[in-house]
Amino acid sequence: MSRIVKFTDSPAGFHLLQKAKEQAHQSLPPITNAQRKRLSRLSGYAAYRMVDYLLSNQGARTDAISPSIAIRNPPDVAMKMRAQLNSFGLDIDCQLMKTKNRYGKDVRIGVWFLTVIDFAKWFGTKAANDEPV
Repeated sequence: MSRIVKFTDSPAGFHLLQKAKEQAHQSLPPITNAQRKRLSRLSGYAAYRMVDYLLSNQGARTDAISPSIAIRNPPDVAMKMRAQLNSFGLDIDCQLMKTKNRYGKDVRIGVWFLTVIDFAKWFGTKAANDEPV
């Protein structure tokens, strides 16, 4: 799920991160009410809150996600909901950004993106795990 990319906490790295965020926003147009209703069926409200947050904040850092949506461990929530997201035609990806912590030590912080992996499922009227009505 995670991969280290050349995002660094520097002007050059910031430019790459901004470009990745713009590309992610272009690949994921605004969510419709039908899509929002399907996403509300994710197991657990924490998973729904994380997806809802990422839909409007592509490229959010783990340390920004946690306090914003009251999830203590976003990677754990992401791993648990990944199979469900795939059934909706979405994928969640964490790219690691190199930075320094407040003590000057090198660390890596996750930068989270949602991407469409199956346009037919995401833009269709029915998700793969929807039950007939």
